[in-house]
Amino acid sequence: MEKRLLLAFILSFAILYVWSALFPAPNPTTIKTETTQTIDNKDVGKQPPPVKKVKAEAPPPPSFPEQFYTLENQTVRVLFTSIGGAIKEIYLKEYAASLPVTNIVDSPKLVDYSFNVTDKTPNSITFTAQINDSEVNKKFILKEKDYLLNVQIDIDGNLGMSKLDISTITGFAIDADRMDKKLKQSRDLGLIDYAYKINDTITRQGSIFKYSNAKEQFEINHKETNVVKTGPIDWIGFRNKYYTIILRLDKKFNNLNILNDDNNKLFINISTAKTNINSIQFKLFYGPQILDLLDQYELAETMKFSRFGLLDGICKLIYKVLNIIHKIIPNWGLCILILGTLIYGLTFPLTLKSMSSMKKIQALQPKIAKLREQYKNNPQRLSKEQMELFKEHKVNPMGGCLPMLLQMPLFIGFYQVLWRSVMFRGAKFLWIKDLSEPDRLIVLNSELPLIGNEFNILPFLMGIVMFFQQKFSSRNMAVSDPAQAQQQKMMALLLPFMMVFIFYKASSGLTLYFTYFYLLTTFTQWKLSQKA
Repeated sequence: MEKRLLLAFILSFAILYVWSALFPAPNPTTIKTETTQTIDNKDVGKQPPPVKKVKAEAPPPPSFPEQFYTLENQTVRVLFTSIGGAIKEIYLKEYAASLPVTNIVDSPKLVDYSFNVTDKTPNSITFTAQINDSEVNKKFILKEKDYLLNVQIDIDGNLGMSKLDISTITGFAIDADRMDKKLKQSRDLGLIDYAYKINDTITRQGSIFKYSNAKEQFEINHKETNVVKTGPIDWIGFRNKYYTIILRLDKKFNNLNILNDDNNKLFINISTAKTNINSIQFKLFYGPQILDLLDQYELAETMKFSRFGLLDGICKLIYKVLNIIHKIIPNWGLCILILGTLIYGLTFPLTLKSMSSMKKIQALQPKIAKLREQYKNNPQRLSKEQMELFKEHKVNPMGGCLPMLLQMPLFIGFYQVLWRSVMFRGAKFLWIKDLSEPDRLIVLNSELPLIGNEFNILPFLMGIVMFFQQKFSSRNMAVSDPAQAQQQKMMALLLPFMMVFIFYKASSGLTLYFTYFYLLTTFTQWKLSQKA
């Protein structure tokens, strides 16, 4: 039955949306990789020492003045502080954005010392401090048009001084105080997580933040205050909807400590088995989540659209096809419509089969109604007689639902790609100024109930298209039950209204795709109604 086809499709996406909004982040998941880990023979059989717990307390204000320095290229700007010779903040110039992270590649043992700049070039900066009888050098290298920052820390001198122990490093700290309060009611919170690859296993953790209405601020939402993991660490990372920070490590780091402190920060600390370390190196990626870009740095595995392997593979395939189309037609709005047409064409045989099966079942409704009246007190006999009726007319009662279920991975995959792809940020199409935001045809001077201070027309166009789709769909139905006819009439009004409400604050790129998809479906329904 055509109503059930549409209802199954709409409710599937409604459930997806509501689930993303209410329960945005999955439980910690692990993903096994096929890479192998090489371990020196001399380390075989040795048990690594316990992870050292770094006391993540805010250090007292230093007695020396703080000075700032910058290192930048066309893509990023890195702000350094003389206190500890550390990274203060990293800013993505191209996207005018930064991540809510602090204490990037920070040594807790060096934060109380003042460093001087001893070497500065357009591509590098070196900080040096004389601490007791040792010299500490921290060098940062940033190449042109690069998102990768190379970090090296060297100690020349007496390694016996405990204050110079750099065997424990804070990779970064996730800072709730840096979260934008505009996100407090956004479903984009479900796209924020941190991850790490240890023992060839990738673990992801979402639900990092919660918003306190009483304090009017974000807080770290971490159930455990101290998580300890042991094993060779390949990388640690953090991402939001569009951007990511990834710290790539060498094999000497084999202890991970995730510490929830009292300063509204979540520290991701790493440490080595040995304590007398005089040299460590890191590769720090700080940039957009673009699959081809991450692949250049051998970090493609850090980007996941879904925790389900098959669905993630479908998302990445759609992502790649979309980028291929963009190389030919450099307009993301047109690319969405073209790919939508391709997906609709690929799934059209299944859609047609589903509609045909529903139509056959609908034609049997008068006979089914008689059977229900005849065997209303005998459910088992009713079920048996209905199956005999379907068998006699060669109708599969699941024929309308199964094709739709086969199509759902493609629809969900496209949904995920459109939701979290940074290339749509700032992309224009027709009156739309940013495909990653609502279309905002008109911005009002005052707040209105439900719609706020902006009028988004695309969701209303979607609702109108769905309304006519229901009208054409009803022409293919021969409903004998008055109650069922009334129910269909109510659904024809209710479903379009529901979709307008659901998609009103969604990105215009996402709404554009589904409006176009429903337009194609409505055209198909119209053609079928002409044949009826």
